[in-house]
Amino acid sequence: YGEGLENQKLTNFDVDVGFDPKTQDLEINNTEITMKGITLKVSGHISAQQGWDKLSGNIKAQSPVIAVDALPAVWPAVWDVGARHWLVDRMDKGRVANLSVDVPFTATRTKLEPKPEATEDDPEYKWDIANGTIKANFDFTGVSINYREPMLPVQNATGIGTYEGLALTLDLAKANIGKLEVKKGSVHFDDLITPGTGKADLHLTLHGPVGSVFEYLEKEPISYRRKVDIDGSKGKGIADVELFTTFPTTKDMRVEDVKVKADAILRNLVMPAAVKGMTLAGDEFKLEASESHFKIDGKGTIEGRPATLVWAERFEPKAGDEYASSLEADISTDKPLRLHFIGEGLENRVDGIIPAKIKMLTLPDGKGTLDVMAQLSDARIDFTNPFNFVKEKGVKATATLTGTLQNNYLQSLDTLMVKGDGISLDGGKITFTRDSANAPVLSTASLKNLRMGATDASLDASWKNENDIKATVSGNSFDARYIMGNTKPAEGNEKPATAKTPMAYDVSIKTGKLYIADTPLENVSGAFVGNADGTVGKARVDATAGGTPAKLQYDAGGLLWQSDNAGAALSAFGVTDRVRGGKLSVAAKPLEKGNAGDMKGTVVIEDFSVVKAPTLAKLVNLLSVPGLLNILSQDTGLKFARAESDIVFLNRTTGPVIQFADGRTSGSSLGLTFEGEVDTGSDSIAI
Repeated sequence: YGEGLENQKLTNFDVDVGFDPKTQDLEINNTEITMKGITLKVSGHISAQQGWDKLSGNIKAQSPVIAVDALPAVWPAVWDVGARHWLVDRMDKGRVANLSVDVPFTATRTKLEPKPEATEDDPEYKWDIANGTIKANFDFTGVSINYREPMLPVQNATGIGTYEGLALTLDLAKANIGKLEVKKGSVHFDDLITPGTGKADLHLTLHGPVGSVFEYLEKEPISYRRKVDIDGSKGKGIADVELFTTFPTTKDMRVEDVKVKADAILRNLVMPAAVKGMTLAGDEFKLEASESHFKIDGKGTIEGRPATLVWAERFEPKAGDEYASSLEADISTDKPLRLHFIGEGLENRVDGIIPAKIKMLTLPDGKGTLDVMAQLSDARIDFTNPFNFVKEKGVKATATLTGTLQNNYLQSLDTLMVKGDGISLDGGKITFTRDSANAPVLSTASLKNLRMGATDASLDASWKNENDIKATVSGNSFDARYIMGNTKPAEGNEKPATAKTPMAYDVSIKTGKLYIADTPLENVSGAFVGNADGTVGKARVDATAGGTPAKLQYDAGGLLWQSDNAGAALSAFGVTDRVRGGKLSVAAKPLEKGNAGDMKGTVVIEDFSVVKAPTLAKLVNLLSVPGLLNILSQDTGLKFARAESDIVFLNRTTGPVIQFADGRTSGSSLGLTFEGEVDTGSDSIAI
């Protein structure tokens, strides 16, 4: 074969040649060639035609064993093409045994045209040699194939190799990639001869630790951790993997030229910090990974809660791709799990188990969608802030919602519907901002036909921050007891602790009923500005109480409160429920040297009665006035023609305090003087 071969030094050369003059056939038998420790046994048949101008035949070379590390020393320079790169440079260790190579050839001698200045040393003829289909087969043991760093190499490979024409196939009986065991596999090179062409296809069946699978996938070209925040090397379990790899057989192969696809079954999986820092576990999960995507799906648990999961990521999504990130989960959520998804800002309202079906889809531009269907029956949800309502465990309810994501973070809930016993929402939209810890914070809310507890209304609200709400409410009824700082604990529940920073509110209301206290105002049009700790900044109410008009005007300039049913108005505004009937008139101006909102003025109530008043009952009992105690205990109560008093209205953070001085009553039953105070914050009267 010319160049390269003549430089090989032979340490042994035994030739046995037979020639038949009649047939012009040449037989080569029992020939051995040894060079640099490698012995080749050669045999063959050559036929001469056309007066020895043409030779054709077949040469067979065999070797019992060749160390792979010895191949570079004897490889002919003439064959310094793809074959050398993949059979010599990228393979080491181990040995090749039972090598057998068949080389059919045809050699044709042609006469050369004489040169103008020919010399006697110039050749008169030249030989053109053409190979037929070269075939070879061999065994190999303990061979390493390092096809592309930093990909993990195939090590300690044992199997059978076949070569035919331009192609080489290595059938693996066993090997290792890292700690993964190759149960079977093949490596096929389609063209190892033609410069600049050809590709290799690897198909390996692997078995081993889950952590070792992810160690392989962490290397280029997959590099799954560039998009998927999982340290899979810490995973536990057993994996069965089908690995497919394709790459060009060129010396200058780039990492982006390598195409890898892994299909795996992960059994008895325990993967710490797999989903938002939570452990993913289960009997069996499917894993797909390639240089372009990552997907895992199966049934198991997330942080100990039952879950069915399908999660897919594209590493370099392009415009037009169906998704950049996709998550579908059917999961039974508890409080710790929900904290990872929605944070303390919302989760501190919820207690109990919520089964939910979740779909999250993120597009290449970072925009995404969220779809959730949740069963709320086994959960307690605290809507005390701001609706003074708690959905208890055991009360049936379902919720469906769709949302908008940006870079996998929730931006808004675009549709929200709730159906259940005693609670419903026909539609809603809620938007969020993010705090410094990237947790969701309410920004705006639009709720249509919200029904829960005493509320049956539509609401449009916005938050400057989590403690500052501006809202417009319209509908049949609205429970403002929490907002106004007049919330009483529900039966069996503790009253919510006062927030470190009380919620500021600016609410406009137009409803059929308004609950500031347990008895509602009706036909309400009004506005309130203040804090949920009980401090009122402004209040304007036009309503009816007990079927008669009631009007309240309170701001920095003064206080005006009028009603043709004093008892109903005092009860509806949370002052006292012990007065019946009467006409109420309160007028006050800002208190000198008082706090903001403190007022001083007078109160007058005409033609009213008092019922079940403990202080009066004690007084009447001490006086032993016949019949009065019985009258006081009746619904009609003690009647008074008039009561008037100087008042001081103190606007306190725990709720308004109303102080009375120089109070006087007159009437057919009893005349009194009185002083003292009503503390709405502590719901107490000291007269």
